[in-house]
Amino acid sequence: MTHFEDKTEEVSGGAEASSSKISKGAFFGVAQLVGLAAMLLVIIMDQLSKWYVMSTLVRPLDENGQTQQAQSLWQWWQQADIPSLSVIQINQYFNLTVVWNRGVSFGLFSHDDPLMIYLLIGTAVIVSLVLLVWMVRTQRLFLTICFGAIIGGALGNIIDRVRYGAVFDFLDVHYNTYHWPSFNVADSAITVCVLLLIIESFFQKESSEDKGAQAKAEKKARRFVKSHQVDSSSSKSNS
Repeated sequence: MTHFEDKTEEVSGGAEASSSKISKGAFFGVAQLVGLAAMLLVIIMDQLSKWYVMSTLVRPLDENGQTQQAQSLWQWWQQADIPSLSVIQINQYFNLTVVWNRGVSFGLFSHDDPLMIYLLIGTAVIVSLVLLVWMVRTQRLFLTICFGAIIGGALGNIIDRVRYGAVFDFLDVHYNTYHWPSFNVADSAITVCVLLLIIESFFQKESSEDKGAQAKAEKKARRFVKSHQVDSSSSKSNS
């Protein structure tokens, strides 16, 4: 490898490093737009599903215990109190139920203390802001989608806490007497995307290790070729 080739490789490597820095420093791009779209999609699906289940399928009961008429989306949105609802059994494994969750996802850390509402809302807002910063700083589409969906799930549950002081969970998966903690669309988006991020991190680690090993092998090969060329040139000069 000649001196000119070494310089060319250094220039190209510097250009690649500069371009990678520019892409990492990009504030907003296509990946961020897709992440925001995922966030809005989760919020819309979460709120529409709660409206449909609460006001159309599992309807509020009136003072006489009779099922009320279905509410429009606007009527439901104006409703700020926690309604009394009936329960629908879909099959032996799945129900549409009514659980007002005052804890985190799947009813964990549920507590009736009013201060708990503000604590959970504040925590969710902080986590959402951190994820938003990560979403803005990365250019990987997979990460922006996952971050956006998690933020959307958190905001969907925040809306419930602000309106009712609790989160409306209505999906009940069970087998015989064992019931998985009730959840909603927002909880599902958060859980699925967190699991995807965990799984992806393992593959990313393996990929980084493979790239590191490949880079070391290429470096050794270049050194071997360079030393071989030096030996060849010295032997020719001696002859």
